[in-house]
Amino acid sequence: MDSSDSESLDACQSELFPKELKFDLFDDFSIIKPSEWAITRIGWLQTKIDRLHRSRNSMQRRYPKRELENQKLISTANQVFGFNGWSSVLDGNFEMSECAEEDGRFKMKVLTTVKLILKDGTTCSATGTGRTQNASERAQALSKCKKEAINDAVRRCIESLPNLLLESQDRKQTFKDY
Repeated sequence: MDSSDSESLDACQSELFPKELKFDLFDDFSIIKPSEWAITRIGWLQTKIDRLHRSRNSMQRRYPKRELENQKLISTANQVFGFNGWSSVLDGNFEMSECAEEDGRFKMKVLTTVKLILKDGTTCSATGTGRTQNASERAQALSKCKKEAINDAVRRCIESLPNLLLESQDRKQTFKDY
């Protein structure tokens, strides 16, 4: 056995029971740790969404709508995160949960999941639903449902970003208590 063989054996050895175990609970992938950039931007997004809701509800006192339009939410997200500060990715396939034909007209319901990724790596995913009734062709009904499901999922992702901060704060507090 020459010196090169002994060096390669030493490099391959590992310690089975280390003397000190150090774990950082926030390095686990299931625990979300948003960056300072994400925390400030998500707070800013929440402020802008709240303003949009208040202005919309004050204009429509009798019958206020609960949801904002997708166009307004996406433009607000572009203002807050920047045009290249966030992206959305389909996180799976489309799932057709309902499909029926009556008198040559189609009724369909499709589900899909979208993952929203901020430029610092913070992610959020949500499921969206698309429905159509009284479509003349099956392909037309399916394409409308897919588009509606993606838009619904993106809207839900954007609206649930502030909840992401609350969850991370709750988890940090829980781990500090132990």
